[in-house]
Amino acid sequence: MLMLLAGLRNIPAELYEAAALDGARGFTLFRAITWPALKPGLGTALLIQLIASLKVFGQTYILTSGGPYNTSRVTLHYMYETAFTQSDAGYAAAV
Repeated sequence: MLMLLAGLRNIPAELYEAAALDGARGFTLFRAITWPALKPGLGTALLIQLIASLKVFGQTYILTSGGPYNTSRVTLHYMYETAFTQSDAGYAAAV
């Protein structure tokens, strides 16, 4: 959230003023100015979150292997079981 907030604060107000003079409003401002300016920060945030979620797999797999009644099974553990235990790589890729 902080990365997106920093990205929003980095967008110069002059861009919005120039677009307003050209007649842009609402969603057009978002689509033409805000979204392209936020893409790098959003991509970085998603990459960091992906790395963090991949790190959880090792802990739950070693400690509990999904636990009793799959109470501690994370999505990545489900993907692993589907791909390698059940030999269904297509479904695992869709998950």
